[in-house]
Amino acid sequence: MIFSSYRTLECAQWCVPLPLQVLHSQSRHVEVRMACIHYLRENREKFEEFIEGSFEEYLKRLENPQEWVGQVEISALSLMYR
Repeated sequence: MIFSSYRTLECAQWCVPLPLQVLHSQSRHVEVRMACIHYLRENREKFEEFIEGSFEEYLKRLENPQEWVGQVEISALSLMYR
């Protein structure tokens, strides 16, 4: 897997369409975001090296639905919902 430290995708590009496709409900996008954050925290050793700065602060920022996301989160979601 190749990760980028740059957040290139806006939240709306993954946290709204993904719940619709996987869970058949757009309204669960916050649930998917929080599940992703939980997965990242539980699998820290797989993702931490791709995050600049404090990993915990990074995860805290991701809790904000307005925060942009990138390859790290897309990779985590792909592992979660494969």
